[in-house]
Amino acid sequence: MHLVFFVISNWKGFLRPNFEQDLNVFLKQNKIDNITNIFAVPFVSLNMLNEVFSYHKKSIYTYSEQKNNPTAEDSNIFLSAQNSNYVGKNSTGNISSSMLKDLCTHILCGHSETRSEKYSLSEHAIDIITNNLIPIIFVENHLELYKLIENKSFIKSLSDKQINKLTVILEPKHYIGKASAAPIHELEEDFKQIKNLLKERNIEGKVCYGGSLNKENIWPYVDLFDGICFGRFSLSTDFFPTIYEISSYLKNNKYQNSNKSLDSNTYKNKQDLLNDNSLTKENHNTAKNLTNNKSQNTEARDK
Repeated sequence: MHLVFFVISNWKGFLRPNFEQDLNVFLKQNKIDNITNIFAVPFVSLNMLNEVFSYHKKSIYTYSEQKNNPTAEDSNIFLSAQNSNYVGKNSTGNISSSMLKDLCTHILCGHSETRSEKYSLSEHAIDIITNNLIPIIFVENHLELYKLIENKSFIKSLSDKQINKLTVILEPKHYIGKASAAPIHELEEDFKQIKNLLKERNIEGKVCYGGSLNKENIWPYVDLFDGICFGRFSLSTDFFPTIYEISSYLKNNKYQNSNKSLDSNTYKNKQDLLNDNSLTKENHNTAKNLTNNKSQNTEARDK
């Protein structure tokens, strides 16, 4: 099954009480088949997550296991490290990609909070790839990705499996650390250019957006991108219900061919969409379905 939409959950350095309990409930009840979930967790949580997923028979297949297990391709839950050291890998306190390859399938690469002055996106990505892991690559714009994929060493290091699982997260520099997400109209050109760059090199990668996303502002980004990356919100009590809403939204078709740009600064929540008469009838119906689904889910939880 080709799972079309990615939800990446970057826990950063946060934890909250009862999250493991909520995760257990989600895994027990999870029947979502149109979303791939990737949990990017601190190093100290990798073993715990592996144990939780194993208990629910949600195996986190390592790259070597994926090669030998035909059912691994149908998995829709994966585990990612938040960073790895590619320079001085054997130095005190450093954690290398080779140390992580039996604990996860992905590693975040180039996140703004982990970049140093001498950081090399290409060297880090190549180190992750050569250890049979998949980099989730953060870029500020399409030009940064262009420089990366023009690096022959980077392209040569990718296996056929990795080249089709590459994930790029667009996080514009001017909006890093801001309280609000980048307006959708400012992202459309970068998204188009990144998709073209990947297509020209026969890379079937996902292009996602990350930065200040929450349950109220995600919908235009779900419409445009192949996936989204949550930060602190991924540990919110609203996170798992939002996953179900996204799944329902995707099944009802995303906002397409609307008469008005779906800008996150224009639409603060789904009710605003329902009140906008300039949208097409199809978009109104989709937004209405989402609102109704949320009410039904809330009622079900309260019973």
